[in-house]
Amino acid sequence: MIGDSLVLYGPEDGQLTLFTVGPRPRKPGIGRRSWLAERMDELEWHKRQVRRFYAEIWNQVDTAAIPEVLDAAVTFRGSLGSVRTGHAEFSAYVHEVTGALADYRCDIERLVAEGDQVVAKMMFSGVHRASLLGMPATGRRVAWAGAAFFSFRDGLVADLWVLGDLAGLQKQLSE
Repeated sequence: MIGDSLVLYGPEDGQLTLFTVGPRPRKPGIGRRSWLAERMDELEWHKRQVRRFYAEIWNQVDTAAIPEVLDAAVTFRGSLGSVRTGHAEFSAYVHEVTGALADYRCDIERLVAEGDQVVAKMMFSGVHRASLLGMPATGRRVAWAGAAFFSFRDGLVADLWVLGDLAGLQKQLSE
């Protein structure tokens, strides 16, 4: 351990800094190994919550899972221009999007976690069945790339900002 980074020594005495793990434990009796395992478990928990967010809340449209994944005061900024706060507002947004896009899917292509944050590289898709971005239903299957930035508090998503390729989506809707 050097500072706040875990350092692995490679062949020929070379160094490779693997990742930052945060401040060292201050509690007596917590060794470096158990503390690192605890931090790794927290990162995996955050990634698991992001997977649940997309698999259950979005892909299965299971808004009953919202309190298990999102903090009660969650702030959500969506790529479709919406800012929502709290469970009820976010649930309404899920129903608006899935109402406009049949067979709506959110597929995770990559997850990266550090500290209390997770970033997801995403692919969104669905069939345009109702007005979206001011465009009437076209019946077309659309897909667009995006990224989501999650911040956690006490194991729940406290803040989320989703950025999507809206120019690409609008082009598909208008063709």
